[in-house]
Amino acid sequence: MSTISSNIHVGDAGTALTVQVLDSGTAMDLSTATLLKIFIKRADGSVLEKTASLSTSGTDGKMQYVTTDDDLSVPGIYQIQGYVEFNTSNWSTEINKFRVYPNIG
Repeated sequence: MSTISSNIHVGDAGTALTVQVLDSGTAMDLSTATLLKIFIKRADGSVLEKTASLSTSGTDGKMQYVTTDDDLSVPGIYQIQGYVEFNTSNWSTEINKFRVYPNIG
């Protein structure tokens, strides 16, 4: 599951993109994860690989990445997917979509 604030625009910086890692519908405890990543596929097909951080204690399965001004560089439909590693296993989340709107100027 992903949580994206509404009305994201090209060039927006400081937007928190949050991904929740679920196992059979139950939030995974990420507090002992060794690696957290979020992949963002832009509307032009290019893929960003970003280091994520826990948005809380990690027991709710949520991690986030906060955008910089060049992450959301083209308008259109984006895709987002989380990836997490533990010492003996790794998991990828489902792929979700969100829209990045153009600006007038």
